[in-house]
Amino acid sequence: MATAKNNNIAHHFNAALFPHRSLKPQHFSKLIIGLAFICLLASIRFIIIGAWPVVVFLALDLLALWFAFYLNYRRARACEFIKLTDRTLTIERISASGQTESWSFEPYWSSLKLIHDPHYENRLELSLHQQKVILGKFLSPKEREQLFKSLSEALYRWKNKPISSGRSEN
Repeated sequence: MATAKNNNIAHHFNAALFPHRSLKPQHFSKLIIGLAFICLLASIRFIIIGAWPVVVFLALDLLALWFAFYLNYRRARACEFIKLTDRTLTIERISASGQTESWSFEPYWSSLKLIHDPHYENRLELSLHQQKVILGKFLSPKEREQLFKSLSEALYRWKNKPISSGRSEN
């Protein structure tokens, strides 16, 4: 990733992480309308043959499907932002409910690890002393590996750049 100047602050790494959703909201409404139409046709058939109680269960199934997708799209509002500047490595996490958490790390002493965990397949952990943050919980294992490689490279370049290019000697 290229270094970008913004408000006199050099960004050495800038990433926005969002959960993947394969069905876009506009396609979801088309899916629900299509399923409602199929349920309507099935309901007419069940009413004609005298099995009208089945109509209630069809409606409940459709409602349960809509609610499951509603929860899925609500959770998709979660995101994480990772920024590496001349002075700090900042992680900002916004939950699905809108709560914001933020961590700042000194990049030179920060440690990034990709831990292979049997429960999550892998886990990306950023730490500094006793402070630890798990990154990209909602990402796939392959995406976490890509993030690990990109952020590791950016931290390596940051740690090995000449002091005259902006990093203080402290």
